[in-house]
This record gives sequence, structure tokens and C-alpha cells, in this order.
Amino acid sequence: MDAKDLPADADVLGEPFEVLAPGFVDHTGQWRRRGHAERSPDRRGYRDDLPRARPFGTTALLPTLITDLPDVTAAAIAAGIEAGKRNVPGFAGLHLEGPYLSIARKGRA
Repeated sequence: MDAKDLPADADVLGEPFEVLAPGFVDHTGQWRRRGHAERSPDRRGYRDDLPRARPFGTTALLPTLITDLPDVTAAAIAAGIEAGKRNVPGFAGLHLEGPYLSIARKGRA
């Protein structure tokens, strides 16, 4: 669509106006890791992930919780609940894997 074809009251998001397309929803992003063992699930981490993904077209994230120790899992879920309550931009929820849905289908721990 050319800019001349837009309704007179349309908001133009940027110049030059070329293409407006829906963004990607990343629902399989593995939780960030610092090294192989240290993990840092927190609301700030969820908040900081989207700006790194946005240049690639991602507009919303559902961080994936892989099979992990119960305390790490609990911290990640608590951070997700807090991110949702605070309306962290781009945070769309959590993607729970394996043992959260079926212990028989869990990955390696």
C-alpha cells in the first residue's frame, strides 16, 4: 500500500513509509544462561530480552522454561507472574516444556 492510499487520519509509524507487517511472537526462546550452570531468571531479564530481539522482528516473547531444578523453575515462574502484573512490554507469558505438561515426556535434567 502506498502512503497516498492511507486514510487521512492514519498514524504513520516511521519514514520512509514502505511496509507495515505483523511482528514475530517468539514462543521457543530458551531462557538466557550465564555460563553452563548459572541461571538468572528474573523480571528484569524478561524486560531486557525484548530489546535484543526487536531488531529481528520480534514484538512479543514467551521465554521457554527448560527442564531444570525446582528452585530455578519456581524463580522463573515467579518472575513471569511479576512481569505479567507489571505489563513488561513484549512479555506475552511463559512457554513451559516437558515435565510441566507430562513427566513421561521430560527432557534431560
